[in-house]
Order: sequence, then C-alpha cells, then structure tokens
Amino acid sequence: MSSSRWIGASRHIVACAFGVAALFAASACSSPAGQACEADADCQPGYECVSTGGVAFGSRICLLAEEAPVDASDTSADTPPDTGRDAADTVSDTVSDTANDVAPDVADASDTSETDTCDEGCGVDTDGDGVIDSEDGCPNRANPHQRDRDADGVQDACDYQLSVDFADASFFGPTQSCCGGTVPWRVAGGGDLTGDGRDDIVITGHRDATFALWVIDGSAALQGAVDLNSAVATLEVPQYGDRGLAVDASGDVNGDGVDDLLVGQPGWNGDKGRALLFLGGAGLRGDLLRDGPDGEYYERIEDRLGYAVDIAPDLNGDGLDDMVVSEGRGGGVGVEDGRVHIIFGRPVPTDRMYLGPSEGADVRLLGTNDEGAGRSLAGVGDINGDGLGDLVVGAPLAAADAGAAYVVYGNSTWTDETFEIGDVAVHLTPPDSRSAGSLGAAVSPAGDLDGDGARDLLVGEPLVGGPDGADESGAVYVVFGGSTLGTAGSLVPIADASVRLQGTADRGQAGSALAAVGDLDGDGFDDVLVGAPLVAEDAASMRRAGAVHLVYGSEEAAQLEGQSVEMGEWARDFVGPNKEASLGFSVSPAGDIDADGRPDVLVTMSGMHDARDVAGAAFLFYGQ
Repeated sequence: MSSSRWIGASRHIVACAFGVAALFAASACSSPAGQACEADADCQPGYECVSTGGVAFGSRICLLAEEAPVDASDTSADTPPDTGRDAADTVSDTVSDTANDVAPDVADASDTSETDTCDEGCGVDTDGDGVIDSEDGCPNRANPHQRDRDADGVQDACDYQLSVDFADASFFGPTQSCCGGTVPWRVAGGGDLTGDGRDDIVITGHRDATFALWVIDGSAALQGAVDLNSAVATLEVPQYGDRGLAVDASGDVNGDGVDDLLVGQPGWNGDKGRALLFLGGAGLRGDLLRDGPDGEYYERIEDRLGYAVDIAPDLNGDGLDDMVVSEGRGGGVGVEDGRVHIIFGRPVPTDRMYLGPSEGADVRLLGTNDEGAGRSLAGVGDINGDGLGDLVVGAPLAAADAGAAYVVYGNSTWTDETFEIGDVAVHLTPPDSRSAGSLGAAVSPAGDLDGDGARDLLVGEPLVGGPDGADESGAVYVVFGGSTLGTAGSLVPIADASVRLQGTADRGQAGSALAAVGDLDGDGFDDVLVGAPLVAEDAASMRRAGAVHLVYGSEEAAQLEGQSVEMGEWARDFVGPNKEASLGFSVSPAGDIDADGRPDVLVTMSGMHDARDVAGAAFLFYGQ
C-alpha cells in the first residue's frame, strides 16, 4: 500500500468531527473511510487501520486496504530481496511478513530468518529523501537536509511546532514606536519578476506614515535578518484606510516569459481605489511610482477598487494570463454587493482604464444582496478539465455573514460581458446558513492534493465555531476538482464536495489565510498552508500569537470527501514568537529561492515582535 496518507500537520487528526482518535471506538463514525481506530479489527472489511503519519501525531484512521502482492514461491520467510507477502503466512505477526500486516517487512541480504527485520546496513529509505532510515532523524517524512532549526532534537519535518524565530530569513518592519498596533503585512512569492531565472519575493507592509511594498531579489543570499532597504524595487503610498496593499506576482499578462506585478490600493483617492500593473523584467527596479505603472485601473465612486487582486492562469484560452481585480463594495457607499473585473492579458497592456459597472474590463461579475463578492479571489487553474483556467471568488457577507464561494469556469467566448456572478458560477453554499462563519473570507488554489490530475481549491470559513463549544475556531474546505463539481448556475453544498479541516482553538480563526505551496515533502502530492492568526498556545502569555498549519496531500485524500478532519488545537508547524504577534495573517508559496529543488514558503505576522520592538514581519522557510 502507499506509504503516504492524508494528514494535517497536527498531533491529533481524526475523521469524525469533534473526536479524538484514542477516545473513540470504530462505531463512532457512520462512514467506513476515515473512522478512528487502533487496529485493523476496528475497521470494516476491506479497510485497514493506518497511521496519519509524523512522529508527533500518532492518530490512526481507517482507509481502503491496498494488499501487498502474494509471493507464491515463498512458503516461509520473506526471501531477499523480494517484498511480497508470504503465501503461507496467515497469522498476524508484527515482526515477520504476514497476510494480516499493513505492509511487508523490509528484506535485507543479511537477515533471512522468519522474523525478517532490517539490519542497520540494509539501506532502506522509506521517505525517499536520499537518507537511509537508520541515519534519518525523521524516516517517514522527506527531509534531505536533516534540519533541526530549533535544536530541540526533533527534525523539522517531524516537529509539529516551530517558532518563526528559527526562520531561515526574516524581514522586519519599523519599530513599534513608529506605527504600533496591527498592520496589514502580506507576502506574494513564486514568480520571477526580475527575469533572472530565480523566483523573487514581494512583501507589503508599512514604513512610517506610508504603506510600502518591497521586491526582494531571490538570487540574493537570503539568510538571517534581511534589511528591507536591500529591495531591488519599492513602492510607497500614503496610508489611506486600514486595508493596506493587495498584491500578486505569479503570472505573465503580456507573454514575454517574465512574471508581472499587480498591486491593489483600495483606499486610494477617498476609497475609490485603483490597481497598478508593473511588467516584470530587468527594468523592474528602483521607485516604482516614480517610474510609473505599465497599467492603471481606476474607479470613480467609493467602491474600494483593488480590495483583492490576482493574476489568474489563462481564463480565456488565448495563451496569456489574465488580471482579476475586485471592489470591496461594488455598489456605492453603504452597499456591499461586490464586483469582480476580469482584464484579459495583452502583449501591450492598456495603460489606463476606467473599471465601471458595465464598461472597461473584458468581463464584469456582479455580486448581489450585500454578499461581498470579491472580498477574496484566486485563479485556481483548470478545475473542471476543459483546458481553461478557472477562478474562485469569495462572498463572505452572503446570507447574513454565513458566506459563500463561487467557482467561475474559464470561457473562450467571453467578450465585453457583464453577469450576475451566481448565473455563471458554481455556487458553493455553507453547511449552516445561520453560522455567520464568513465562508469565502479566504480562497486559494490547492494544487493537486489527491494526485488525480485535477486542480483542487481551498475555501476558508474563519469565524465558524468548532468542537466543544470553541468560538471562531475556523475551518477550511478542500474542494476537489473534476468534471462532477457542478455546472454554471448550480448550487452545491460545500460540505458535500470537500473535506472539512476543522480548527479547534477558541478564537483561533483558522482559514483566515490560505496558500498552495507545492510538494514540500517530495511525495508527489501538493501541500497547503492554513493561517490561524489568533491562535493562542496559552490564553494569557501567548494571546493571539498566531500559527500556520501545514496540511500534506495524499492520494487517499478524496476518500474523506464529505467528512471532517480536526487540525487539532496544537496542530501547527509555525508559531508566533509572542502574544499579539498574529502570525498567519498572510501565507504564500515562495517558489524555490535557494534553488535546491524543494519549494519554499512565506508567512507573515501583522502584530508585534516584542524582542525586536517591531510591528509586522515576514518569514521565509526553505523546503525540507
């Protein structure tokens, strides 16, 4: 059977909502897949009890069995070097290779007895990271660098808790005396903006009385505390409002082979807002506003254009990535319908464009009933397998703040169109219309978590309650792509089309930020990050320290569709350094900054770092 199983980065992960594996019998779940167990006997026929993985986790759930092949010529011990189970071995034996074992024992040339165990020299590498198990500090999770950043004796790949104080590189904001409080620090990575073949990093935060943006050259040696003054390009604007700057930097809108930068400034010009496009290349240097944008997109009324922005994978099939810009209001002052503008990529982008309710953009998607459509958005690749990129749009104010999300399929025939978004999208509805959980407050691509070839997506519900009466513990839905998700105009209960990752920390707000970060552990399945910026390890001393959960993909992920999996109150890979840090405000892939073939990740804190007397910071972790 496969050595990889669907896990979240948690110490206690179960497939029954509100359960802990060690406390529930096999009958605790109605569905055979995902039920808690301690042994195969606890599972229904055809299922086996499997560890969710990780040294610190220990939970076990029932999943479909994958039988090892029978070796008909082997009638006693498992003869080296074959690993098929013995045809004559029918009694459960935790040492030797038997029909009832979860997997055959590892055969090695120096041990041919009935209890075929692995001698130190057998050279087995379970996680395939190039380090044999006998020398691997974390043999079940790929970690070729064998890092233990915090020197606690547990290697990072198996360490369920790692403070951002041990990040590979850190980017700190100004002193608290300058600005103080909570500020909107965001990160965007994974794109090559300078055209040198290396991925770069974009950080937005604040400097004195301005909102600021820094482009950090990924070809530089990024280690330790990195001075933001080393940025190759900067942008500074007055601090209009409290939203800060929205940003994306992972797409190519003009087809020159270099990624471009799209910035949203929703507070500009009295909350009218605007979006700015800067084309990537060797010329992306210095003061970006002084040199001027390559495209400016603006509004004439106070609708907060630029609330969210994204460079989406080709939505109309012309070979160019497309720009997506939303308005936080989208109906004028006092109206919260929301509006989304799609501007198709062009070899020469339009230098200035008015984005109105019925003109300007190539496609306009209109929200209704104060639903806040476009408060979050993301291009997610090809969800339904038609060869076109697709878009997910969050509407967290829908149904009295219960929220909703829309999946908009790409279309090659769009030309100067205006639609109500519900007419042209799959409408994902919340499991409880009375929850006020803000479904859709964050959305993100998920890559391909289950390895079926279809793109998956993430939808956050950060204000929903959790087990044991936890308030605003938050949740995330992993929605699996495929041709059966739904058709345009259909209503689909999100709980039926997804696995629910349930936060457990009271007021932790898991799902406030989401990101697909590629295959971190090298098992062939993409992984994701979940921000929980108000998690507290201790209610008093670590209030709102924040955390980022790491969730690994697996081919068995889709077996849990329609079920709930606890992330666990202590289920976090990265934790804030002190109270009020609010780590997890923003998370992002970083591409491969150190060029070691492993993806890297970025996380931010929007609050205070007491030891450094700074407000706001970003942290870079290199892949395992």
